[in-house]
Formats: sequence, C-alpha cells, structure tokens
Amino acid sequence: MTSGRVVVRIERKNGRLAGRYEEHHFWPRYLGGGADGPTYRLPAPYHQLLTNAFRARWAYGRHTPTPEEARQIMMKVYAELPIPQLIGIPDP
Repeated sequence: MTSGRVVVRIERKNGRLAGRYEEHHFWPRYLGGGADGPTYRLPAPYHQLLTNAFRARWAYGRHTPTPEEARQIMMKVYAELPIPQLIGIPDP
C-alpha cells in the first residue's frame, strides 16, 4: 500500500489530522536522537502512524535505548513504513 493510500485511510479514521503536516525526526528524539537531527515533512496522519509504530516497539517513558537498540527499532519501523522522501516520493 502506498503512503498516499495510508494517509487517506488514517484521515478517514482521524479527521483532526487531515490536511496537516508535521516534521518527523529521522532518529526520534525519545530514542536518543538529537533535537537538531534531520527531519522530514510528513502528512500528519502518516507521522502519527510512524509514531505509533515506534511506540509499539519502545514505549514512551522507558530508558533511552542504546544506539544499537535504536538502530534496530528504526530499521524495523522504516522497513514497514518508509519515509516517502527517502524512497523517491517528493516532499508534500
């Protein structure tokens, strides 16, 4: 399923995110990424989906994972939900 289809499905479920965009830290801050790390502008529904996928693998409130643990988490999440700009889909 393309990211565009995912966004439409999420927008139908959660209308408050429809039409909005948010910055996503490639290395999530709560997993040890820096505030000044690279970010990508994503449709808010897709960003929420990414956030939920990260939380499912490493819940908020836990200690910060080691860099290797964080890399493993990111590899799993991004294999399922790639950042569109990194796979050739232009910025929204």
